[in-house]
Amino acid sequence: MVTFSCVPTGHKRGIIEMVQDAETLRKIQVELGLTGSFRDRPIAEWLAKHNPSALEYERAVANFTASC
Repeated sequence: MVTFSCVPTGHKRGIIEMVQDAETLRKIQVELGLTGSFRDRPIAEWLAKHNPSALEYERAVANFTASC
């Protein structure tokens, strides 16, 4: 996961850094099927799928949590 920068340029205005090859929350939910949006842990499941070892998953969760 990559975090991005925001630079305010005025009231309710700013510039954000584009993060290429990012996945949207909606795409992550859709990957889990029709009920993906209603599941308890769609992000955790997606992170586990893309970070199969315990160490990779732990790092991904820490990175995701820090970016929020």
